[in-house]
Amino acid sequence: MRVSRQGLTKIGFTTVSRNAVHTMTESKFSSWTFFVDNEATKVIYDSVMSGGAEKCACLSCRNYVQQRGTLYSPVLSQFFKDVGIDYRKDYEVIDYGPEQEDVLLYCTWFDFVGSIQSGPDLGIEFKQIDERFWVNFTENGSPTHSHFYRKGLKVVTVSLRFLLPIYYDEI
Repeated sequence: MRVSRQGLTKIGFTTVSRNAVHTMTESKFSSWTFFVDNEATKVIYDSVMSGGAEKCACLSCRNYVQQRGTLYSPVLSQFFKDVGIDYRKDYEVIDYGPEQEDVLLYCTWFDFVGSIQSGPDLGIEFKQIDERFWVNFTENGSPTHSHFYRKGLKVVTVSLRFLLPIYYDEI
């Protein structure tokens, strides 16, 4: 659906540029449905040089960067594409330590411009989506180091927890 700047404001969205007209689309992931401004999200990700993991030299971040190109399932990769997320530009990656032998538990976050239309409110809990990924979605929870902080946009934060093998010897 095409909506004007006024239409965006009415449903809780603002625009990246003053005269922008964006197409709002509906996107689904698991049991959630979202209204998404893919174009506004892409503009922000395009303005970011690199993700938080590249700014860190620790072994855990280097391990993540080395594997992230093949980390995300086709379903999760397609969702990122649908909402405009550049998976190479996380705003933070945290290693929570060993989960099993040679496997670490990580958490990372991404934002997109939009709103949650329906789906479970998990609070601080995560929903398991496959054998090594858990997800949670929240609105307007962007921390100060997010690419989207202070942009005046309605934002959905994608929080991911996942298991990742340790390949330190190859880094």
